[in-house]
Amino acid sequence: MDLKKIVYIISLLVLLILPPETKVEKMQEAIKNQHSTSQTSNKTSGNDKVNLKPGGGWGGTQGPVQSLAKLAESQGLYVSSAKRDIKSTNSGGVSDHWTGNKIAYANDYAWGGKSPTSRSDTAASKIVAALGGPADWGKKGGNFRKVVYGIRYQVIYRSNVGGNHYNHIHVGAKKVGDKEI
Repeated sequence: MDLKKIVYIISLLVLLILPPETKVEKMQEAIKNQHSTSQTSNKTSGNDKVNLKPGGGWGGTQGPVQSLAKLAESQGLYVSSAKRDIKSTNSGGVSDHWTGNKIAYANDYAWGGKSPTSRSDTAASKIVAALGGPADWGKKGGNFRKVVYGIRYQVIYRSNVGGNHYNHIHVGAKKVGDKEI
């Protein structure tokens, strides 16, 4: 059994032992849907097409985040975390991962290591480029933020903003309104 399958099984087992108020069924469904979502494109990064238009649950933020997942998965990364019952980030902010945040959704993409790799750099670059950012962003990383279709996207990588983001890529989305920046 490969590492990706083992981590997926462990993630599901962890979800099963969480208290019912974490809405385990919705979290499991979200993780399963990330692998089967097919959507029409409206942004491209090379041959990778994603749909950033609001759709799905969590205030319309789940669909676009799941669409971005294929960019990470194309580099062998996997979803290591989605919605969870922890409200605050390490820096004190309200997490897009938190199940109580009904207008936000987030995925973390891991590769099974403690440090960035060329694959994780490429995945981060593809995600940020699909959001209209620099095509080589993953080489340096940081805290990328952009509003598209009324959704604020945040990509954190190679940074300690909100916690350690050297071992995964955080992609969060929060509904903020109709203004596009």
